[in-house]
Formats: sequence, structure tokens, C-alpha cells
Amino acid sequence: MMFSLKKTFSIAIIAALSLVACSPEDGETGPVGPIGPEGQIGPKGDPGTDGTNGTDGVDGKDGVASITVKNLTVVEADWAGTQIKTDTILVPELVDSLLQSGDVQGYLSFTADVGKWYAVPYREIVFTGPTTVAFVNISVKYAVGEIYLAHFTDQLNDLPVGDFTLRLVMIPKSAVIVGFDSDDYEEVEMIYGLDL
Repeated sequence: MMFSLKKTFSIAIIAALSLVACSPEDGETGPVGPIGPEGQIGPKGDPGTDGTNGTDGVDGKDGVASITVKNLTVVEADWAGTQIKTDTILVPELVDSLLQSGDVQGYLSFTADVGKWYAVPYREIVFTGPTTVAFVNISVKYAVGEIYLAHFTDQLNDLPVGDFTLRLVMIPKSAVIVGFDSDDYEEVEMIYGLDL
């Protein structure tokens, strides 16, 4: 019986090897089958980590919208006095908080020199003759609701100043910027973004 079990086992191994050795060559790949139905949406994933903060932008000019620019016409006929002339002009925008903690800058432009702005106080040496000169000063004092103008010349006789425009730039505390030449109107215009 031993013989027949050995013989049967050997025949089975030979038959198996012959089937494997005689397998046919692989054929060509068949066509792609149709797309199956869409699967169900999976569960919501965990939130991702926050990204890094971006670079800070350039600081804007805080309070520029609250800057008030007012042009006042100063007429020579309104001045009182001779050697020292004075005038008072009402300016309701000049409030106590502005005068105490903000900034007010004044610039004047003469009728004969329109577009050129000079910082106040204004000082000029004027020739009154071929070899004589006079010193002309125009100053302003700011008060609540008004300004006081003074025009002084060192000559005893009347030295006309002519009409001019006085431009007031009223800057609240929140918008005050320092570190530039506030006597240069073009620089003030650029720093505060005034578009006049």
C-alpha cells in the first residue's frame, strides 16, 4: 500500500508541474470597464494648523481725514493801525482741544505770488529805496474761535502789505506727525496727504 500512495503522490506532482509549465501565453489587456458609482462622503477631517502671520504693512496716516484746511482772505483795508497793524478773523474750527494738544500751521500766499506758500510768522526785508530797507513781519496768534494777525514794519510810515490768502492747516492730536520741516508747505502737503 505504501507503494501505491507514493506512486499516486508522484503522479500528482508531475501532473501539476506539467500544467504550470504548459500554461498559455498572456493575452492582450481588455478594454477599461465602466466607471462605478460615486462613493459616500467621508467624515470631516481635523482642522489644519494656522498659517504664519504676514509681514506688517506700512503704517497709514492716522486721522488725516480729520485734518481741516481753511483758506481765509486777508484784505489790506481791514488792518487797523499804521506801523503795527492788526486784524482779527473768526475761525470757529479753532477749538480748545485742537489748540491744547493738536497743531495749527499757518501759511500765506500773496495776491502777486499766487501758489507760493510762506510759513507764518513771515519775515521779509523790503527795499524802500536804492539803499534803504524795511523789515516786514506778519505774525498770527491762535485763540479759541479766532486768530489775531499782526503786521509790523520798522518804518514809521505806512508800508502796504497788500491782500493775501492765509491757509490754516488744523491737525488733531491723533494725526500729528513730527520729524519734518513744517515751514515747507509742499512737505506738509505731502506728509499729510493733502490734496488741495
